[in-house]
Amino acid sequence: MRNGEGSKFFCHHVAVTDRDTVQVGALVADRRGVLGLTQKELADAAGVDVVTIYNVESGRRWPQSKTRAAIEAALRWSPGDLTRLRRGGEPTPLPIRVDIGDGITVDVGDDEVTDPEALRRSLARALAEKSTWADVDDKMDAITDLIGELRAILREHRPPNGG
Repeated sequence: MRNGEGSKFFCHHVAVTDRDTVQVGALVADRRGVLGLTQKELADAAGVDVVTIYNVESGRRWPQSKTRAAIEAALRWSPGDLTRLRRGGEPTPLPIRVDIGDGITVDVGDDEVTDPEALRRSLARALAEKSTWADVDDKMDAITDLIGELRAILREHRPPNGG
């Protein structure tokens, strides 16, 4: 079989040369970048070897089902998203539920992770809806402090191995 004409099957992985797998690998690398993770950090979060992450991102290998699930969880994608991407679909990023104190939790999505103003709006909305504070505008300094703490939590957040 010549390069580009199909796949070779191995014991635990499928060596692939099709363009779709290379594109999926690039999307995995992009997502890793959005989350601010190195390949090693993603590998640790997924409970896999860093070579596995390299192989996925380069499009050299398509991981087993269990490994795909672990990588999806570490990327905060829904189960099955890698396969969905390979078939031309889009991933479904999962929010992180963060307890910001006083019984108030906020579901933080991708926009809030990368955009401090979006995070500020989400926190203000959560405080306004669930807080006993009479005037949220007077608490913007507290919200700004919470943003710093929340961003640190998000950087440290790692899903449990295996999903």
